[in-house]
Amino acid sequence: MWVKMAFTFQINNDIQFIHNEKFLTKAEENRPAIQTETIVPNRLVDVVDDVTKLNNIGVVTSEKNIENLQEFGCKRNAKLILDFGDHRVGTFQIDIDQKGSQMDAPLYLRIKFAEMPCELAAESSDYDGWLSRSWIQEEFVHIDELPVTLKLPRRYRITKNL
Repeated sequence: MWVKMAFTFQINNDIQFIHNEKFLTKAEENRPAIQTETIVPNRLVDVVDDVTKLNNIGVVTSEKNIENLQEFGCKRNAKLILDFGDHRVGTFQIDIDQKGSQMDAPLYLRIKFAEMPCELAAESSDYDGWLSRSWIQEEFVHIDELPVTLKLPRRYRITKNL
């Protein structure tokens, strides 16, 4: 049985907003300064089956050493999961350089941010919920030249204790 649901709760074509300039000015005068901090991952982890965790997915500390992160070379289909050890919201930036021979094709990255380990194991393309798929914290990036400092423009959420 096919059921089509129309979500129109976000569409309000007949509403005209009245902007109170006094309130807007007061809000702007009291805008808090955004605090920034540079953080680095504290460990590398691997996804594992764990019946004690949500959706039976957990993580364990990887055999790859976080201390050698700059030396880590990624090959086709390589995965690297960075654990920041705490709940964070912010922008993401990473320096990427080549190792070995010159690039003969663009670097293709799939970057996924997660609050729970089960999000790392889930395939985003399989999502069929009522929220827009655009809320999934995932980016696909092609990089033509290395070295580069990749700066993602959106803000992302990660959580502690993956």
